[in-house]
This record gives sequence, structure tokens and C-alpha cells, in this order.
Amino acid sequence: MKSNIYLTCGALALMFAACAEDNGFVGTSTEPNTFVGPVPLEGQVRLCSVADMGNNSAHCDWYAEMWNSESGNRVHTGFDNGTNTSGIWYFKLDSTDLLLPSVEWPAAVNGEYDSLAFSQVIQACDGGICGKANFTPEGDGLMYRGPEYGEWIKLPTVGVGFAMAGKDASGKFEAVDASVLDGLCVGYQVESSVGMVLEFDDSVKTLMGEAYYQVVLSPWISEDVFAYAVHGERDECFAWSDFTVAYNIDGLSAPLPLISVEDAVKHLTGVKFEMIGGRNYETEQFKISRIGRYVKTNKREFLNEENLSVVDETCVSPVVVENFCECNYVDSIAVHEGYRVGYKEAFEEAESKYSERDMKMNLCVSNIRMKLGLDVPASRTGHQPCDNAVSKLLQCSDGSYRYSTEFAQVKSSYDAIIQSVISERKQDVLNQIDSCITNYPVAKPVYIDDVEYNYDGDLWSALDSLPKVKTDKYAEDKSLFGSDAGQFYWDVDSAAGGKSVIEWPTEIGNDFGGDALSTLVNECKGLCGTYKLERGSSKYNPYVDIGFYVAGHDSNGTALAADISNWGGICFSYQSKSEPLIMDVYPSVMLDLGDSLNQKLNMDLPSVYTQVFFQPEYSNGGMQCYGWNQFSVSWDNEYQISGEEAAKHVVKVIVRFQSGTGTVAKFRIASIGAMPRK
Repeated sequence: MKSNIYLTCGALALMFAACAEDNGFVGTSTEPNTFVGPVPLEGQVRLCSVADMGNNSAHCDWYAEMWNSESGNRVHTGFDNGTNTSGIWYFKLDSTDLLLPSVEWPAAVNGEYDSLAFSQVIQACDGGICGKANFTPEGDGLMYRGPEYGEWIKLPTVGVGFAMAGKDASGKFEAVDASVLDGLCVGYQVESSVGMVLEFDDSVKTLMGEAYYQVVLSPWISEDVFAYAVHGERDECFAWSDFTVAYNIDGLSAPLPLISVEDAVKHLTGVKFEMIGGRNYETEQFKISRIGRYVKTNKREFLNEENLSVVDETCVSPVVVENFCECNYVDSIAVHEGYRVGYKEAFEEAESKYSERDMKMNLCVSNIRMKLGLDVPASRTGHQPCDNAVSKLLQCSDGSYRYSTEFAQVKSSYDAIIQSVISERKQDVLNQIDSCITNYPVAKPVYIDDVEYNYDGDLWSALDSLPKVKTDKYAEDKSLFGSDAGQFYWDVDSAAGGKSVIEWPTEIGNDFGGDALSTLVNECKGLCGTYKLERGSSKYNPYVDIGFYVAGHDSNGTALAADISNWGGICFSYQSKSEPLIMDVYPSVMLDLGDSLNQKLNMDLPSVYTQVFFQPEYSNGGMQCYGWNQFSVSWDNEYQISGEEAAKHVVKVIVRFQSGTGTVAKFRIASIGAMPRK
């Protein structure tokens, strides 16, 4: 078979695009989007056009000679086996019984292995491959654990790749000795970490077992991962030795492979960009723009730009080594950054001023953190390019660096706005926190056997004499609530074929109420037990429910609904008396709206997924609040209802623990409360 290395013909066009508001992954321009940008500092990976390859003064690091915006619809690997089937892009979805993977493409994709399969996507992505990987629960499953807890669970994946040599006459991918490449460079943009995975022939797969070799493509730039990023995209080079062992297994570790990556790449069949789904409704945006053979770059220490001075007469023969675009330093961006930093510094100062318990247990503070946190703009991850870049960084003949006078002036005004906004925003948030601590003090803890317990719930606490939730506390018409309003109950998945059970530390009555519950609460200093999940014949992941009736029942035994929207939301706290909770799955809080509305929702009850019961920082007690606006049904449900509207028709509040079969975990609920009230 052929194994020649060759380069693409034609120059790689350069483009200096004006600063844009939309920095999305999917492009619509018919022009190529490759952007060289300012000359990078020493050691940074610089992309150049193929036409520059013969120009020794171009200072180019790599050329994306295998694939770029002018390469067409396939990767020019240089290893075609004579069938002209190498470098063809394809995608693969690996499903499990947990989550179903899918891809949202910006244009139509042909599922056949054909050189034109991705032609429309490549055109829509300005010469790249882009899309969004989605992971949706199977059936009505709620959690991401597999069917057998404790076993190795393979997670679902979306893979987009290309073949090195192509297919043989039998349709099987052929292997090549790719060691001559030394590695690969790639230009990309990802929303979160994506694996660049090496694919091998059967002989290597046997030696690899459950393992594979990959490098991680990351959206974050740090000193540990050296790359050059422009317009949100990154160019990064990886030697074969940079590829490390990984496993797509949720559970125990697997044995190391019996072959090194240096030997394995002598049997390389292809390269795949792989996204792994681990949670419900997870999405991963991605774009692969360029691919080329590996080039070695000299890594340098990152400059401490905070200490750089402005260029002056002592800087001999200054050379511009980095430019900047003024549109990245406008007032609106400075306000954006000041708002974000001010919020962050306010909570840091408050945490040094008040005790950890006051900050974590105060419901008002929690509410502010949640509300303001939703308003805080995300940190900008990259600068936009422009067509009028100005010099930013100069290098003197002695090797030192200085700021240009132009950049120093712009940066000074920019920093002044940031500091002004930080000061104003920080003080505003601090005032709100101070008000919370003063007006809504945390209840004093109760010590039992030298263990601290906190009961802050205004609707129910384990210290209450009546073992049921005061659901009518904020009701205008209390006559709408039955005598058994607020009664606790529990349920398991037996009706669905499951075999889950709850083991209580004391005997309880069948109705789970009255004196039996009082005994349980006194025993637990809360509501506690141990649940064991077994799937049995159920088609869903096993679960147990613990909850309470809001309005109780009428004289016919029919459960009544009540409007609890004026609670604002619901809060829970828990305690772990002698050891951290051992659960590995987040519970969900659900609103049962009665038979009529539940049927309209196809039993997709408004829910919020919570960590309240086992956040590590709350291992000795804690409370977390969830506003009604955080409760929602699945986005694809034909009948939609907001959390605020659902709160007007609640029959039961349910805490559901759902995970893989074999899960055994302890729980304790210490109090229940409404959201902080003004």
C-alpha cells in the first residue's frame, strides 16, 4: 500500500475580520475564517499559509497542510491505500441504556461513508466541521448511572473522525505506520473538554483492552496547556508521546494497555474527536478547523504583563511582537468584567468577615448568591480579531518586553472603568449580605451528644413537636387544607417492577405517620434511613421517594392541591451524624400536581436536581434553597408549565433518590423551609 506524505496545493487565505458581537461556532460567511492575527510571542504556535512554506522569514510553526479551509471535504493524510477513501469525515454515535447521543448539525449530513457526506456542514462552518453533541436520557430515566452500580459502566459517546488510509475491498479500515508524522497539530474550538482519540487495527485493540490513547482538547488556556488562541479558536500541537491512556468507563480502573503509544501509532487507522455524555441533557459544542503534522515549538514562561513598563528610549530597536484590537477594550466590556469581579470579591470579603456557618446556613444569603449569580455575566474566553490591529507588545534588542504607548493609554482607561464598577458592585452586594446576616440570623445550633445539628426550616424541623410540615403557614385561607395536610409519606418503585427498599432505624407504622414518625424523628434527630435500590423488572432506574402531602385529603380520600407559590421556593437541610453520606447520585425534588395535570404532562413532573443532601462542604449540616423558577419539565414535552405556575397546583412534594441497581446509601433530612421572605 502507498504511504507517501504529501502536502495540499494552494495558499491558505488570511482574513482579518472586524470585531463581531456573535462569536458562535457555526459560521455563515462564504469567506474562509482562518486568522493568523498578530505575530505570536516566542514559543507560541503560529499558523501560516501553505504558500509561506518556502519563505524562511515567515517564522511559521505549522501550515495545516492536511486539512484547512481550502482543502475541500476531506483530510489529505498522505497515506491513501489506492482506493481514494482516505481522509473522509464520518460520525459515530455509541448509545447505552442510559443516555442517547445525537448531533445537531448546521446543515444536512449524509450518514454514508462518502467524501461529500459532510460537504454542506463544512460549507456552513466556514471550512470546518462543527455541531452540537446532545445526550438525552433513555425513556424516563432520570440519572446517569448505569444498570449495575459498582460494575464498569461504558458511557455514551459522539465521535467525529477520519481514516488515515481508507477502506480495503472488504470495507475495513486499513492501518498505516504514522510514526513518521511525530504527532499532529489541530485547530479547534470546544465548549468543554473533548478527546482527540487514536484509532488502531484489531491487533492493537486486543492489546489495548478497555483503554485507548487520547489528548484532551480544552477551551481553557493555562500555563500547563500551551496554545495560541485567536477568535475563540486554538491551534495546538501534540507529539505522539503526549497521548495518554484513557478509559470510557464509569467505575473501576482498568489495567494499562500492553503496548506503548509509540508502537501503537505504527498501526494507526484513524483519528476521532470524541465527546462523552455523563449527565442528562448534556450538550457539547465543537468545531474542528485545521489539521497538520506535528511541529515542535519552544515553550516559554508566560510574561507577567502586570509588571511591564511602557516603551521608552532605553528600549533599543523595538520590534512589534503582539498587536491588539481596541474593540476588545471598549467601555461595555470593562463594565462586564467589573460586574463579574465585583460580585466575586464581595462574597470573598463577606466570607472573611462572617463565619462559615453564617454564610452557608443563612437562607437569605443563599438566595442572594443564587439570584445574583444568575445575573453575573460569564467571563470572556477570548478576544475578537479586527482589521485595524495596533501594536501592543514590543521586544527590545536585549530580549525584554515593553508595552506600546497606544496600548498603555487604552488599557489605563479600560482598567479605570473596571475598578469603578468593581467598587460599586462589590459594595452593593456586601450591603445585601450584611442585611441578610442582620435581619435573618441563623438559628443557634442544638448539640446532641457533642454533635452539632442545625434546624432552620420554618415549615418543619426535627425539633418540632408535630411531625408534619406546616404547609398552611403562609396560606391566606387555611380552610383549604385538610387535617392531614403536611403529612409525610414514602414510596418505592414496586409498582413499576422495581425491588427497592428503605430500611428505617426504628419500626414505623404502615401509614408512616403519627406516633411512629415521632419515634423515627427522635431516633434520627431528623428523618433518616438507608435505601437499597434494585431495578428488578422495571424499565427505569430504581428509586425511592420521600415526601409530604401539601393540602392533605378530602373526606373521600382524594388528595387536595394547594397554591404554595408564595413560598417562593423550597429549602432542605440534612445532617450526617457520624460519617459523610455515601451517596453517589443527586436526588431530584419533584412537584406532584395531581392526576389531571400529571397526565397532561405525561408524568414528566416539574423537577429540580439538587446536591443539597451531600455537598461535601455540608457534611456536618447545611441547607440549600431552590426557587420555583428552577423547576421545569422536559423541553420536548408537548405540554409545558413553568415552575411558578406549577407551584399553584401542588398535591405532593417529592424527594426522589434514583440511581443504578445495587446502590446503598444513607440519608437524613433535618428541616424544610420556604425561601427567605422579605
